[in-house]
Amino acid sequence: MIAATVRALTEKDRPAALTLWQARFFDSAPFCAWYFSERFDPALSAGAFSGEGRLLSMALGRRVGLEAGTERADAVLVAGVSTREGFERQGLMRRTMAQVGVLAALAGASLLVLRPVDPAIYLPLGFQPYSAARLAPGTGRAVRAPLPAGRTDPAALADCYAAATGRLSARQRRTAADMAARLREVESDGGGCVALTDGACVRAYALLESPGGDAVEAAARTAADYAALLDALEKDCLALLPPDAPTGAVVPHAMARALAPAAAFDRGAAAARFLPEEY
Repeated sequence: MIAATVRALTEKDRPAALTLWQARFFDSAPFCAWYFSERFDPALSAGAFSGEGRLLSMALGRRVGLEAGTERADAVLVAGVSTREGFERQGLMRRTMAQVGVLAALAGASLLVLRPVDPAIYLPLGFQPYSAARLAPGTGRAVRAPLPAGRTDPAALADCYAAATGRLSARQRRTAADMAARLREVESDGGGCVALTDGACVRAYALLESPGGDAVEAAARTAADYAALLDALEKDCLALLPPDAPTGAVVPHAMARALAPAAAFDRGAAAARFLPEEY
């Protein structure tokens, strides 16, 4: 097993973290520029370094707010979990994730949350299913051309999101500023927004990951609004909906690890929780 030092990242590690992200995930330069200017929080992120100071593995955390009824809590959302090619399977990811947990607990967070590509990787690290979503295809019956994400009113979308997810037992908290950042994320990859309005408010919306791509987040106020939204999307465009949406197949979404006994959660209640698909 390779000798490595695991520590919290610093601002000086930003270029190395960006390079490792691009090497492992192949995301676009505009998206990476957005992430590392708006989302990168070194104080909640950890890396494993070689004796020469080379970044070998990392896990990047940022604070997000959760709501459960009238109660609020902070969680740390983990992204960018990656190891440099040639250094896999040496325990580096496990050590960096453990360090992020320490940093998050010291910062007062109650949960670590992430959306895994392979859930089996994280079960041995203490993560359990936390939230769910529904996947539903667009029908193409009344297609609406998406607007650029930057031309959409974030406050109106945040209001629709709150109405759509308020029935759930737990959800990610979203202010207008949070939604504005989400729109900038979508815009960084050229994605757009389909929004249905009635003149007074946004009834439903879908955020498209790229021109002609799937809807990585969609929400609506009522069952009728969900039906209208799916009609407004291209046929077979897959839309990620809250788990209580009236249509679509329920799929596991986020996993979480409690950072204190008081933060333990019922894994069987995942279908009543929702965390949107964001970084």
